Amino acid sequence: MPEWINGKPTTLIKQGKVMEENLAQVRLNGEELLRELRAKDVFRLADVEFAIMEPTGAVNVMLKADKKPLTPHDIGKQVSPQTEPQTVILDGNVMDESLANMGLNKNWLETQLAGIGVSLDNVFIGQIDTTGDLYIDLYDDAIQMPQPKVKELLYANLEKCQADLLTYALETKDKGAKAMYDKNSEKLEQLIKILKPYLLR
Repeated sequence: MPEWINGKPTTLIKQGKVMEENLAQVRLNGEELLRELRAKDVFRLADVEFAIMEPTGAVNVMLKADKKPLTPHDIGKQVSPQTEPQTVILDGNVMDESLANMGLNKNWLETQLAGIGVSLDNVFIGQIDTTGDLYIDLYDDAIQMPQPKVKELLYANLEKCQADLLTYALETKDKGAKAMYDKNSEKLEQLIKILKPYLLR
C-alpha cells in the first residue's frame, strides 16, 4: 500500500534525483511528475532539489538554492526570455516530436549522451531548455554525471579572445595593426555584454 495512503509523505525527488521506486508506489509516471511540477510553475527538472507528495496527494516542491525566488529583476540583472523546455526522453524512450520542435534529431541526442557516457536505456527523463542545454535524470541515481556547461565555456572563450586582442594591441609596434586590434577588441567587448545574460544565468 502506498505510503501516502497511510498518512506519510512520499519523496518523489531527493537532492535533484527522481526517486523512480517512490513514483511507482504512488502510481505516478514521468509525464505525470512533470505535469505536477508545471502546476507549481516549475518547468525545468534541473531546478528541483526536493519534491514530496503529501498524504492528501498534493505535491510540494523545493527549488535548488540558486533557483529560489530572488529574481534577476530584484538585482537589476537582464536575462533572456525563456520558453518551456522540451522533454525529449521519457522512461528511456526518445520523444521524436519534441526533438523536432527544437530543430534537433535522434543522432544529435545520441551524440550528447555518448559525450557524457550515458546509455539511453538508463535515462528516466531528458529535457532540453531554450538555450540547448540537455538535462537528464538517470534510473541509477548512484551515478554522478556532469551536466554540460556549453554556454559557460563559450562565454569564457569569448572573454579570452577579447583579452588576447588587447594583448596584441599592446605588444605590436605597427600602428595600423594596433588600431585594428583595439577596434576588434571593443567590438568583441560589446558583443560579450549583449550575450552575457543569455550565456550566464
